[in-house]
Amino acid sequence: MKEISEYTYKVNGQTIQLELDDENMGVRFKAPSTRSSRATLSNAIEGFRSFSERIELPKEMFTILKMERGVQPSEVGRTLDQVDEVANVAPVFKIGSKRVVATDRVFIGLSDVAKKIEIVGNLDGQILEEDGLELLVKLPEGIDPFQIIQQLDQNKDIEYAEPDFVIMGMYLPRVTNSIRISNLSSYTQFQYALDITKTRQAWKNQLGDEKVKIAILDEGVDTLHEDLKNAIVGSYDGTDNDSFQEPHSGDAHGTACAGLAAAVRNSLGISGVGAGCSLLAVRIAFSNNKGEWVTSNSCIARAIDWSWRNGADILSNSWGGGAPSRKIINAFERARTLGRDSKGCIIVIAAGNDSRPVDFPGNLKEILTVSASNEYDEPKTWSSADGETWWGSNFGDAVDVSAPGVHNYSTDISGIDGYNDGSRGVDKNYVDNFNGTSSSTPIVAGCAGLILSANPDLTEAQVRKIIVSNTDKVGQVNYDANGHNVQMGYGRLNVLKSVLAAKKRLSETP
Repeated sequence: MKEISEYTYKVNGQTIQLELDDENMGVRFKAPSTRSSRATLSNAIEGFRSFSERIELPKEMFTILKMERGVQPSEVGRTLDQVDEVANVAPVFKIGSKRVVATDRVFIGLSDVAKKIEIVGNLDGQILEEDGLELLVKLPEGIDPFQIIQQLDQNKDIEYAEPDFVIMGMYLPRVTNSIRISNLSSYTQFQYALDITKTRQAWKNQLGDEKVKIAILDEGVDTLHEDLKNAIVGSYDGTDNDSFQEPHSGDAHGTACAGLAAAVRNSLGISGVGAGCSLLAVRIAFSNNKGEWVTSNSCIARAIDWSWRNGADILSNSWGGGAPSRKIINAFERARTLGRDSKGCIIVIAAGNDSRPVDFPGNLKEILTVSASNEYDEPKTWSSADGETWWGSNFGDAVDVSAPGVHNYSTDISGIDGYNDGSRGVDKNYVDNFNGTSSSTPIVAGCAGLILSANPDLTEAQVRKIIVSNTDKVGQVNYDANGHNVQMGYGRLNVLKSVLAAKKRLSETP
């Protein structure tokens, strides 16, 4: 393993210095590799904790092993490099609360497609995916991707080169705060977010149009859920490039996001802000049995491109905090400029839940970055009055708008899977405490859906301007001369004002 200072790559000319996580190490064992053989080997290497604490990344063939405190990863790495059963050793890096590991794949952006064969041939690589001038290339086993990237950076025929990182993130914990009412068929009355954002009043002026499609880029959506099945018109799994994206039993996050965006208005469950709009269910991640979600930059970029190319008007992204990526930036930019027949898709991204400055991709320009507020119209912090003391919304100049992000009622995976098994007094098909900027983001995406339902000819820039110009300046915080606050953005979402502004613009169009 290399010196820490060598773990760098560039994104749009900026050098990204990765911080080594000295508590974890990625090991790829040679096939065939049984659990018992991996356990025997890891237990025999001084410096690792119990094998039972590992994280398996089966799609990547990596095992993330926990390190003893005080052990230098580079020393253990050098030992593993000499073990025949080990194919590759990869450092793990930390970015906020996320952990990332570089795979044996690299993205290469070409300036001249004619150089493709020569460049890939010199690497002895294999092209896995090709999209215009962008390639995803698999390197030979054991080759250091950072060393290859430094070499490629010297080539004038290459626009960019970067690792295809695997990203691991933890879910926010939940608490029991159920309103225990038996035999209740609808929870809409408990959706305070619909009241505080004046969504119910907005519905009197504009319902969602089924021609407007909101893509939920997440960990799968239950397409048979009673509140969602009539809204879902397409699906895609970016983790294995097919149309089957149904969530695993623990992958409830995407179903909850979909409900807040556009669950249908009926006599059941809950209603989404953009009710009446259609949904595209798009998987970018999956859970493992350690309570973490796992994805990669290639899965994310693939899903972004699929979404806009398959008619998405709005991309709702309740994820973030991984390694910055030119590949993902380019995919978002294609959606923002080429989607909707070049009027542009509206990109909505969660600010994050680490009570720190907004990071990638929420820090990108010309998107809507969403922070969390609460039922008291406060910014969500560790000490805000909602009682969720274990998290706070990310903050900074990148925040555009805030929306309710605590105690949200939403859809859950049907049956006993997902967040709620029905034992707490809330119907097992629903969750009563979906939280985080993950829950704020689809609320804003639903609002964008109503705006486009009212005025489908608006550009993505016009939709963004309507949303940030029609907020409520709440939160008992100071807004600067431009009307911005680092916690609340330009204010808390007001769906009614936004819809009326879209209608007014429509009436003024010659």
